[in-house]
Amino acid sequence: YYTDVGHSASIGRFLQFPEDGEVCCLEPSIGDGKAVLAVTGKDREEKLNIKIFGVELNEDTHRDVSRNKDIHICLKADFTTDVTISQSSFSFLFMTPPYGTQENGERYELVFLRKAMTYLSKGAVAVVVVARYMAEQREFLKEWCGCFSTEHLYRFREKEYERFQQVVLIGRKKEKNISFAIQARSEKKGGRGKLCNSG
Repeated sequence: YYTDVGHSASIGRFLQFPEDGEVCCLEPSIGDGKAVLAVTGKDREEKLNIKIFGVELNEDTHRDVSRNKDIHICLKADFTTDVTISQSSFSFLFMTPPYGTQENGERYELVFLRKAMTYLSKGAVAVVVVARYMAEQREFLKEWCGCFSTEHLYRFREKEYERFQQVVLIGRKKEKNISFAIQARSEKKGGRGKLCNSG
């Protein structure tokens, strides 16, 4: 299942991409590529300064995405095990990680988030789409709030929300990670960390 393109375009309205200067975008579970193209607006107009780097495990899907001129590079690989990228390489992350549990018991959403955030530069913008139950889990919040300052948190519109209970988190990478305990204290004082609680 790929992220709904209409919702992806709506998410893009919260973002303002520079018209000059290179924007390196990481999409570690790119699927057919339509969602990330809608978020960046590359499906509607030519934006040569936005370079999209994707990863796709399915061979047929990878072949189709690789032919798309608006996708800069797409690797056929498992993002969790087969991909190594220079740290702090990307200024934008768009990600709908696979939902579910690995054989070792770890959630895919957490594994993808932990790995992807090491590839983001300071101040990078991250847009992550996950199911609400995942966004409410303490371990997920610990990772997200430790790395990102939350700018927006929304759920999908009614019909789509009924299907998958999806929410979108939009955040900016902090200069350095802070512990969840510090973040939680700032919430009690009325800090922005409170936005990390979905609901």
